[in-house]
Amino acid sequence: MSSGLPLACPPRSEWYEEPEKKKWGEKVSEAVLSLYRSLPKKGKPQGQETTVVAAFLLSSPTQGLEVVALGTGTKCIGGSLLSPTGDVVNDSHAEIIARRSLLRYFYAEIERLDRIHQTSRDDVGFADASNSAFGLDTSCCGQTKYRMNPGWGLHLYITQPPCGVFSYPTLQPRELAVQADLSAKIGGSVGGAESNGCQNGKSQIKEIDHSSSDYPQISTIVQRKPGRGDTTFSMSCFNKITRWNVVGVQGALLFHILQPRSFHVVGSPILYMVGTSQLLIVFNFSSSKKVDKQTETLRRWWRGEEANCGAAESRTRGGAVGPIPSSTKGVVFFFLVLLVLVAVISRRWMDDSTFSVISSWREQAPRLRSHHPQPRPVTLTCPNHTTTPMHCCGRTITPSPSSSPSAPATSGTEPPPSCPDYFRWIHEDLRPWNSTGITRKMVESARQFAAFRLLVIGGRVYVDQYHRVFQTRDLFTLWGFVQLANRYPGRLPDLDLMFNCEDMPTVMADGYDTSHPPPPLFRYCKDDSTVDIVFPDWSFWGWPEINVKPWEVLREEMKEANERMEWEKRKPYAFWKGNPTVSGHRKDLMRCNSSGGHDWNARVYAQDWVKEIENGFKDSNLAEQCIYRYKILVEGRAWSVSSKYILACDSPALFVTTHFHDFMTRGLMPGRHYWPIREDNQCRSIKFAVDWGNKHQEKVQAMGKEGSSFILEEVKMEFVYQYMLHLLTEYAKLLRYEPTLPENATELCLESVACGEEGRVREFLMAAMVKWTSDSEPCTLPPPYSAGELEQLRSRKADAIKQVEEWEQEAWEEEH
Repeated sequence: MSSGLPLACPPRSEWYEEPEKKKWGEKVSEAVLSLYRSLPKKGKPQGQETTVVAAFLLSSPTQGLEVVALGTGTKCIGGSLLSPTGDVVNDSHAEIIARRSLLRYFYAEIERLDRIHQTSRDDVGFADASNSAFGLDTSCCGQTKYRMNPGWGLHLYITQPPCGVFSYPTLQPRELAVQADLSAKIGGSVGGAESNGCQNGKSQIKEIDHSSSDYPQISTIVQRKPGRGDTTFSMSCFNKITRWNVVGVQGALLFHILQPRSFHVVGSPILYMVGTSQLLIVFNFSSSKKVDKQTETLRRWWRGEEANCGAAESRTRGGAVGPIPSSTKGVVFFFLVLLVLVAVISRRWMDDSTFSVISSWREQAPRLRSHHPQPRPVTLTCPNHTTTPMHCCGRTITPSPSSSPSAPATSGTEPPPSCPDYFRWIHEDLRPWNSTGITRKMVESARQFAAFRLLVIGGRVYVDQYHRVFQTRDLFTLWGFVQLANRYPGRLPDLDLMFNCEDMPTVMADGYDTSHPPPPLFRYCKDDSTVDIVFPDWSFWGWPEINVKPWEVLREEMKEANERMEWEKRKPYAFWKGNPTVSGHRKDLMRCNSSGGHDWNARVYAQDWVKEIENGFKDSNLAEQCIYRYKILVEGRAWSVSSKYILACDSPALFVTTHFHDFMTRGLMPGRHYWPIREDNQCRSIKFAVDWGNKHQEKVQAMGKEGSSFILEEVKMEFVYQYMLHLLTEYAKLLRYEPTLPENATELCLESVACGEEGRVREFLMAAMVKWTSDSEPCTLPPPYSAGELEQLRSRKADAIKQVEEWEQEAWEEEH
C-alpha cells in the first residue's frame, strides 16, 4: 500500500454508530415527515401525484433529532440532454437533493465554528461551540480537521428504496472488452475522477453512436437509472449512497477539512436486512464460493477491523491502476475497486444468491416501507394544587413497552384507505381562500367574531381566550384540540385560527370575492349563505350540563341498545324529545301530538332540563330512546347536536327540512340515510312517513341501517380526529405567514385543561381523553368536488326530496 490520501481515519468502528433500529427508525420517520408536512403546499405533489422524500438528520448524545437537510424528487435528465458545459443539473432524485443541502449545512456549520474559534483566539467576548455536532481534532495523521463529536450521529431517511437496488448486471468477457472504449467516449474512466466529462476546462464528452452494436453492452458497465425521456449514465442512487458510506458523505473538497463521515440509513429495506452499503459488498459476497483475499479485506474493513490512513491501489481486469497523486482521484478510486469487484461476480452466483435476496426483500418490503408508528400511552398526572400551578405542560408521551397487554394492535401493512366521502367538503370550506391564501390580517379581522384564538407552533398548542361562552362549549372544544395533538404527535402543522362557539354562522358569503376574501372563522355549522369553516362540535367530547357522554362512550351504548330490541318490536311511532322554545319549527312539531281523536303517528315531548337535573337525568338517557321505530330531527336556532344520536338508533330518522350543515351531515343523502319531512306541514308529512314505513318495513329498516351505519362507523372518533387533522393541515397550507404567539396566549395540554376541573366536567374530560397515540397513518383525503359533481349531488338530493313529496301528495289526495 502506498502512502497518500487517508481512506478512513479514525477506524470506522469509532465513527459509525448504529442506533437501535426499530425505535430509532420511528423517531427519524416522524421527525422528517412532520417537517415535510409543515412545509407550504406549493411545490408538493397534488392529487394523484407522488414523490420521494429524503432527509439527513443529526442525532445528539441526548438522542435529540434535528433535520438538517431535506429534499424531494424523482427525476433525472436523459443521456441525450447532458450538457457539455455542465450548466444542467443531471440528477434530481430526492437523495441527491438532500445530500446537496447537507453539504451546504456542513460548510455553514464549519464556517460558524471557525468564527467561534477565531473569536476565542482574539479574546473578543465568548462564543459557545459546545452544542455543535463538530469539533476540531488533531490526532489523525498529523492533520487538523473537523470531526463529528462523540455521541453524535448522521442519518439518512428515504421514503422508498433508492433506485438501483439489486440491479447490478453480470458482465460477459465481450462486455468487459468495451470498457476502455466507453471510458474514452465519456471522457474518462468509468466512475472515476474525470467521469464528469471535463478536463482542463474543456468538454471531453463525445457523441456515442446509439446504433452501434457495442451500445447495448455499454449500458452494463455503469448502472443506469430512468430519465425523463431516455436512460442516463448517471450513477444510481443506491451506488451513490454506497460510495458516500465508503469514502464519506462529505465529498472530496470537504475531505480536506472534515474527516470522513458515514451515516445510518432509515426508511429502506436495506437498513433492516444488513445495513446500508454492506448489502453491496459484505452481504452479497457472503454467499459466494469465490471469496478472495481482497473481498475478505473489505469485509473486515466494514467491521472496523482494518482502517488506516493509507491510500489504496489495485489491479483490475483489462489494465493496471497505479498510484493516484490527486486527492480527488484517490477518493473515487477506492469506489471504483468496489464496482469492479461486484462486476466480476459469476453469473451462477447472481442467479443463486441475488435472486434469493430479492425474494427475501420483497417479502419484507411492505412491512418495512409502511413505517407504521407504534402506539404510545398518553397519561395525565395532575400536580399538587398547593405547590404547583395548573398550567404545567411539561408532560411528554413516553414509549410503550412492546409487551404491554393493553396496547392496541398495530395496523396492517395496507396503505391507508380513502377517507369517508364527506371529507371532500374540506376543500369546499376552504375554497374562498384557494387563490389568495390566508394572511395574518385576514385571521385577525375575524377576532371580532371569535371566542378564542388557537395556535399550533412546533407541535405545541396555544390559546388566546377572548371571552367565555355558553356552558363549557369552549372548554370541551379546546380539549378536542389537545386530544388531536396527543393522538397524532408531531403531525399538526404550525397554524393560527379564530374560533366561534355560538350557534349561528356569522361570515356571510355576500360582499366577498377573490379581491376581498372573507375572514377565516371556524365554528360548528354553516348554511348556504355563509362561508364559516365547519369543525366538529364540543359534544363529541361530552356535554356535562345535560349529561350527554362523550361520543366514543355513547356510541358503544347506542350500538348495544340497537341489539337489545329488534326494530319490529319497537313502538310504531315517530319520537322526539327536546327543548321546543328555541325555534318556531319545534313549536310547530309540538302540535303533532295525538289530540282531539286525531293521531299523527308522532310522540313528541318537551324536555324540562331544570326538572331533569333535579331528577339526576333519569329520563334523558339517549341510549334508552331507541324504543321507537322512527326518530324525528328538527333544527333549533341552527344545526342540531342531536343528529348523531338520532341517526345512531337504527330506526329511520325523519329529518324536518334542514337549513344548516355540520361537518358530517353533508354526507347524508335523503331517501338513503333519512326520510325528508316537509317543514310547512310537519304533522301530515310525519303521518305519511310512519304509515308508509309500517307498510314497507323492509325498505325503511334498510334506511335505518344505512343511517346508523353512517354515523356509527364513518363518524366514529377515529374519523373525527382524522377530519380535524386533514382540515387543519389543508388550512395551514393556505397560511402566507409564520404564526407567532400573541402576548396573552397560554399553552394547552392535558394538565392545563383538566386538572383544575371537578365533578361531571372532570369525569367527561377523562372519559374523552385519548389513551394511546395512533398506530396508523390517517385515511387518504379524497379530491375536491368538481363543479359538475357538486351540481349532480345537489340534483340528486333535490330529486329524492321531490319524490317523497309527490308520494305524500298522492296519498293525501286519495284519502281526501
